[in-house]
Amino acid sequence: MGTSFFYQDVNEIIGSSQPTPPIDTYEPTIDDDEIFPTLNPKRNFEVPFDVGEDVIYASAGSGYTLVILDDESAAVAGFIDNIIDYSGYFGLPQQDLLEGPNELAVIDSVVNLDGDLRAAPDFRRVQAGVKTNDGTMHSAFIDVNGNVYAAGSNNSGQLCIGDLDDRNIPHQIDLGERAVSVAVGGDFTLILGASGDVYGCGSNEFGQLGLGNVLFVDLPDSGNGLRDVRTISAGLDFSLLSTEDGLAVMGSNSEQQLCTDEFDEVTEPFFLDAIGSGDTRQFRAGFQSSYILFRDGSVAACGLNAFGQLGIGAFDDPGPATVTIPGNNFIKTLGVGPSAVSAFFVGLDGVVTVQEETIEVSWELEIQITGTVQIKCYLNSMVTMLPESRQPSTTLLLGDNKETAESTLDQLCQ
Repeated sequence: MGTSFFYQDVNEIIGSSQPTPPIDTYEPTIDDDEIFPTLNPKRNFEVPFDVGEDVIYASAGSGYTLVILDDESAAVAGFIDNIIDYSGYFGLPQQDLLEGPNELAVIDSVVNLDGDLRAAPDFRRVQAGVKTNDGTMHSAFIDVNGNVYAAGSNNSGQLCIGDLDDRNIPHQIDLGERAVSVAVGGDFTLILGASGDVYGCGSNEFGQLGLGNVLFVDLPDSGNGLRDVRTISAGLDFSLLSTEDGLAVMGSNSEQQLCTDEFDEVTEPFFLDAIGSGDTRQFRAGFQSSYILFRDGSVAACGLNAFGQLGIGAFDDPGPATVTIPGNNFIKTLGVGPSAVSAFFVGLDGVVTVQEETIEVSWELEIQITGTVQIKCYLNSMVTMLPESRQPSTTLLLGDNKETAESTLDQLCQ
């Protein structure tokens, strides 16, 4: 466990994941007022600031971050553009929140299966959502006993509770077994049960639940035929699953994010025959991009690459292609999520390779980087995730050129 830091740019909040890096004594070397003389300092931070809490798990969504604190409580922080559009995805009532920035607050209540309001349990996992329209996001939570909860937008039944009404307090889902993992997509939810079955609810417009031509379901449905599933991951409108039989994909393939060019949509689980699950360690979805971490430490990527987020040295090629890792570093984990248009790869030596579309090195100059930039911060097993930006770049004010930028990043991570 470690001290948690949050980043916030002019568009979105970026949250750090668990366990956090050993930079408890970090002190910003750049004065915020000097960096952002014309911007609201309460909304714009390009260097970490300590939230004063130890964090054991975190998930970054579109404009907000969910964390599990050292005492196993769940907390949330983020920016709400328009309080009227807020659908409940913070897991807190509207009257407890502000339009604009909201500081870290504990989610202290849930609704159980009987419909009773109860004190929030201890949590093990949280999953923040991805914006499809203003305010339409949802979040999921798993407690230490394997009970799963959801809050937020429910326009397609993605909260899995049998109706289409939004909820601003996490409501328990009647799964029928213990949940071990949950993945949140654009308007849908995947839940992995301890049995290895996968339950889906919400939109199936593109086949992302693997339920054929069904448009949506509002209760957990395991009719996808998948068994012995190991991991699940959700992007904006597609799903990735690692099973005993191999890697399966479902949903939209508009950007070739399913790592195949055979279909526009996959409405039932389709296995990538060329890639066996025994050869892979992780299969993760970004916004409309996918990443495969192999057991030999190499990484392949496919899908949306308009910002260079695949890290293959080009902007347009959708892959699948091998990611070029500086120094041929052995990668041990991926940092990417459903709202991410960038990716982080963590090597055995602690070097984080960032697939970053733009580094702004002064107020006037922008450098387009189609390869990678290394941030030499040690992160143990999970890394910071970049949420979807409303603009196609994540801004870092770091220096006069790429070399200075890398040097500054290095100093910030000391």
